[in-house]
Amino acid sequence: MKLSTKTILIAIIAFIIQQYFTFWSVALVAFLINILIRTGGFTSFLSGFLGVGLLWFLYSMYIDQNTLGIITDRIATLFQLPRVSLLLITGLLGGLVGGLAGLTGFSFYKIFERKKLTGYYH
Repeated sequence: MKLSTKTILIAIIAFIIQQYFTFWSVALVAFLINILIRTGGFTSFLSGFLGVGLLWFLYSMYIDQNTLGIITDRIATLFQLPRVSLLLITGLLGGLVGGLAGLTGFSFYKIFERKKLTGYYH
């Protein structure tokens, strides 16, 4: 439940923030969401990966459709790649940025988390 909530929140807020700020602002969104909604390390990485990765993949498809694929075809020709793989690479790179930012948010919270003392002499 928290995974889907975090993923949707990251995707929506990152989409809005990215309209006004630079491309790396999505990392800040994944970082802050994973500080506010705490889960495990893998879940934090996965929510950031899916949220930003799907956002960038779908947004690159949207841009590709609206420009009739002119820029995508030229870049794909330059790198000698199929057009679809270029869109997948964009989503993968965005997913890695979001996933690592989410994992960093989880680790940042763990630094300041108080630990319970279990023994008498601790």
